[in-house]
Amino acid sequence: MKAQTFQYLTEWTTLFHNNLADSMEKGLPQQSDERAKWVLEYLIDHERTLAKEVEGFKKQADANALKTWLYEQITETLPPDSRTRDIDFGSMDFDAISAEIFDVHNQVIEVWESMVSKGAVPEARELAQKIYDLEKNETMRLADQITSVQQM
Repeated sequence: MKAQTFQYLTEWTTLFHNNLADSMEKGLPQQSDERAKWVLEYLIDHERTLAKEVEGFKKQADANALKTWLYEQITETLPPDSRTRDIDFGSMDFDAISAEIFDVHNQVIEVWESMVSKGAVPEARELAQKIYDLEKNETMRLADQITSVQQM
């Protein structure tokens, strides 16, 4: 375990979203359920978009914010991703896919929420707040859309 910077955490978040999309793409051809296929296709696009948005925040961030060391060692608090946990989206139904996605996104939200107050400089706190807001708002939007599909 080693101490990390906000840059590491933003890069990890980008990789997390891309790896999750890769894992869903891997399971897509094995899906026979139409609703599950639809949600996987939608989520793949959603995860790729989130990865690009987090990367954009990193590119626009103040250099001091990115170089700021985190007060706690975060490797224990990061949720598992598809590099460390094989998620078989091909065998899951719509509800299981939804539950898995919300579980891992809620873990990412918790990580960023805890980082909002831990930046040693205001720029780091601002960066953490922006990414936390993005993750939280996108997960809430996703929940609304998933609920709409479930009600059909």
